[in-house]
Amino acid sequence: VPPAKSEYERIIKVEIKRDTKPRTQNHVLIKQVSKGQLVRLTYARTFDEKQGMMKDITIEDWDNGKVARIQRTPQAKWTQGTWIMEGGTITDLTGKDGVARTMTFDKQVLPISETPKAITLDQKDPDQMTIGELKMYIDILKRQYMPTSKYEMEIYRRFTVPLASFFFALIGVPLGVQSQRTGASMGLGFSVVIIFIYYSIMTFMTGLGQGGVIPPFLAAATPNLLCGAFGCWMIYKKDNV
Repeated sequence: VPPAKSEYERIIKVEIKRDTKPRTQNHVLIKQVSKGQLVRLTYARTFDEKQGMMKDITIEDWDNGKVARIQRTPQAKWTQGTWIMEGGTITDLTGKDGVARTMTFDKQVLPISETPKAITLDQKDPDQMTIGELKMYIDILKRQYMPTSKYEMEIYRRFTVPLASFFFALIGVPLGVQSQRTGASMGLGFSVVIIFIYYSIMTFMTGLGQGGVIPPFLAAATPNLLCGAFGCWMIYKKDNV
């Protein structure tokens, strides 16, 4: 589903709307994979396609599933077909006994070949990412001391939203078991109202979870817990009538 969602968005924005995506973005992530393995992650806190500029950049070089080298630079500019970094540091993590070595540089080529336009089009919204991509993005943001609630909420919602059908059934069964035809119709209408209330609560809790007001897991699970508790109470009441 996430790849299909991403392709859908690309068709809408590029083919139909002629690329109306904002040229300035925050939290840009560029992933490079070779033979099915991650080899490099490039993260920029801000990116401006029009100016060809990325700022607050962190580059992680991976080797066999581990970070081998980290490069940091305040900015990189697209110059004559190449990204040029200025005034950064390189930390080598492959030293013996876990000893890290740090070097500085004045100018260096950023090891990515994507043009500013390609970077703009490659960026994904949370609902376009796979769970693996979301986890990877969360790890990077944590290392940058940036909030991750929005992406954690998306992971939990991948499980809690499909489970909602089970909790709806807990409410629907006692409402549907009616001795009279009119009672069943009223039960169906009541179920629609309950589902509407559920999605209202889910929208409200999602906002709280993404904003970091409450833990994302609690925000994602609360609608199902409330719905399940209400359904169990209705079943108990129906069974004891």
